[in-house]
Amino acid sequence: MKELIGPVIGKVTDTTARVLLEYDSDGEVTVTLSAQGQTDKILTQRVQARKPAIFRFLNLQSNTKYSVLISPYTKTLKSQFKTLNYEVKDLKICWVSCNDASKYEKLGKRNLWLNLAKEVAEEQYDLIVHMGDQVYLDSDQWYGNKNNVYNRVQEQVFNKYPKEEWKLHNEEVLELIRDEYRRAWNFPQTAYILANTSNIMIFDDHDIRNDWGQYKRKSVVYYEYQRQLRDDSLDLNDLSKVKEEYFTVKLGKIGLFFCELRGDRTWHRQADFDESKIMTQKQWDFLDQSLNQEFQDVENYVFVSQSTVVFLNHKLNEIFGKSSRDYLEQWVRHEDCQIKLLKKLYDWKFDPKFQGREVTIVCGDLHLGGHTDIYFKKKQAFKQFTSSAITNGLKQGRDRILNHLGYTISEIMPQGEFQYDHHGWTGQNNYGASHFRNIVNKKNQKVNSVECWSVIAKDKEESQPFMIQPKIDNYTFTKDIDFAVCCTIF
Repeated sequence: MKELIGPVIGKVTDTTARVLLEYDSDGEVTVTLSAQGQTDKILTQRVQARKPAIFRFLNLQSNTKYSVLISPYTKTLKSQFKTLNYEVKDLKICWVSCNDASKYEKLGKRNLWLNLAKEVAEEQYDLIVHMGDQVYLDSDQWYGNKNNVYNRVQEQVFNKYPKEEWKLHNEEVLELIRDEYRRAWNFPQTAYILANTSNIMIFDDHDIRNDWGQYKRKSVVYYEYQRQLRDDSLDLNDLSKVKEEYFTVKLGKIGLFFCELRGDRTWHRQADFDESKIMTQKQWDFLDQSLNQEFQDVENYVFVSQSTVVFLNHKLNEIFGKSSRDYLEQWVRHEDCQIKLLKKLYDWKFDPKFQGREVTIVCGDLHLGGHTDIYFKKKQAFKQFTSSAITNGLKQGRDRILNHLGYTISEIMPQGEFQYDHHGWTGQNNYGASHFRNIVNKKNQKVNSVECWSVIAKDKEESQPFMIQPKIDNYTFTKDIDFAVCCTIF
């Protein structure tokens, strides 16, 4: 037996962990967890050839570093993770999105996975959240590239056999898709990262195909490689049980809500689906449940969205959308939903029954990274942090210029309640990081602190190929908006 992928460390809590492995043949695999040189847990199970398998560990010790030992195992790659400590709020999360493996070789020393691997080796993160486009099945198809999974499927199945026979070749199609995961996740530094810290993932369109979610398409492979990393209830033998793709993760005093804007439009689509709304009523209800019940006792609410909640104003977004469908997937296209969301988050943060709450919005997808200050009725509300893309940033000068012109215009939204201010944006490859903790400020007060920063790759080969933006915290808003005018250019 030979490993095809793994180990990949999935969701880790204070007492549980998940480990994903894939082998080239059927057989029995044993995963052993050791702490301080002593064996703690042993789990043996059979795996199917060329199908990812999950090993789920329960009743672990909190705040403990575990070494992962696997048999059979032919790799030299070592694996470890650390369970969380819920007694102290101190969580560091890395945010990545838009990972096109076809760009690895061209990037050379500017490949951000190299820098992230060093940080993981230094144990700088407790969790890596992958916010979509973990693989590009349609890499650069829009530029005429045919060397990608989507075109291989077209050539080897769809163009080769009549439509009524496509189902007979389903496994062949799935295997072509799995090969892209094997390529992307076996890049040495990426493999090291996946094996040495917790990983949680939410898909986006390129995990299947560009603009997917606007069209009806489906991929079981997402469930195998990504959803398996965090979902205890997932049954790969009966995917009809899966009714939604949005989910929550509660890590002590920090609650993460993973918004999902694709699945409800496609394989979970209902007859009454409303195209004018960015989320279904069912997902709104789930959001309310997280705000009012599940996360009522958390101190930090983190809203994770595949698409940016705040970017261009509505008019500019519609203009840009005429040349690229990407803009038609943004929250601002549904202004009523955008404002509804921001108001719900604002009300949760400033609920007078609870002191010291904080809200952070984190987004991917855009191939741009940066910070956004959000205001409500001329007062500081909360921040949005966008992290995209780790290998597939905006390379065209025209695209960078157009987006710069767009995001430097902040428009007062309808009703004059919400305003926003962008800063520190880049079209270069980047990933983000956040540090959630309680600190004692200069006034000797215990406060809820959130620091965010970006790691950015330079466009050209230099002795130092990466740069780190200064940290921005939740108490420092970069400028005062002139609320007397309808918009601010900066």
